[in-house]
Amino acid sequence: MNRSRNICRFAHLVVTIFAMIAYTTAARATLITETFTGTVATGKFAGTIGHGTFSYDPITMIVCDIPANGSYATPGVGGFAVSFTIFGQTFTEADDMDYPIRPYFQITTGGVPITLDFAISEAGNQGLLGSAGNPTEIDKPSVALIFMSDLSPAMGGGFDTEVFVKYIPEPSTELLLATGLLGLVAYGCRGPYCSKVSNAVGVKRAESAA
Repeated sequence: MNRSRNICRFAHLVVTIFAMIAYTTAARATLITETFTGTVATGKFAGTIGHGTFSYDPITMIVCDIPANGSYATPGVGGFAVSFTIFGQTFTEADDMDYPIRPYFQITTGGVPITLDFAISEAGNQGLLGSAGNPTEIDKPSVALIFMSDLSPAMGGGFDTEVFVKYIPEPSTELLLATGLLGLVAYGCRGPYCSKVSNAVGVKRAESAA
């Protein structure tokens, strides 16, 4: 009889300990949500502003290979989630061109967010995933890619980031004229430097047409 009581008491003790551990872990897990503002840095849409939020749990994030670099999170890790609205359209982590291995979020050892590597592309990506990637339809006409990376604390609270937009230029007289002038420069120069200029123009033109 005493033996049965001891077994029951031991089992109750074990259950209590596990419950305490679970409670402590839940209490330690703190989901933090921050706001951020993204401003298009250059090009046709320079000055366009978007707004978003990102959430993360610093307790469950993964420590970087070099601990001094802080910790990071990706979709499904560290409670990470992101939402960003620009051009009247909202994008989430599931829209990243390399989802589910991106977007990538990083904080310093002091817990300050420094990186939000988030890219949305209509063409997907041939790089990290080694396939068509994760293409997302962008409603804004001519916009093919939206990308951001670095975070910096904003004066009024939250964070700021620069947004880079790749767009497909619309044909125009000015564009044709500029292309013609560059062609003349490339044709008239025979030296190694001008050959590099010519190649660079070709690459830019190919990228714009992609």
